[in-house]
Amino acid sequence: MKTVDNYLDLLKKKYEIKSDYALAKFLGISKQRITTYRRGRASFNTEFCIIVAKFLGIEPMEIIAAMYAVREKDKLAKSFWEDTYYKIAMVSYG
Repeated sequence: MKTVDNYLDLLKKKYEIKSDYALAKFLGISKQRITTYRRGRASFNTEFCIIVAKFLGIEPMEIIAAMYAVREKDKLAKSFWEDTYYKIAMVSYG
């Protein structure tokens, strides 16, 4: 399953962005927010998942499911979000 770091790095690669500072400017957020994501202190909220997905040209539910799976504490709910992520990824990537 992809992580926050994976999605941030995909954005950097796709748009040939060299630094997290430049990525923050590109996304219209602070460098501190990128650092918070990278250190695992926060995950993307739903709105930001949609924004990132649009930039990457992927299904927003993939990122939403990945973020919910990471932050979910309940085992049943976590399993649901992980399954949802993999189902979407299978359809999206074959």
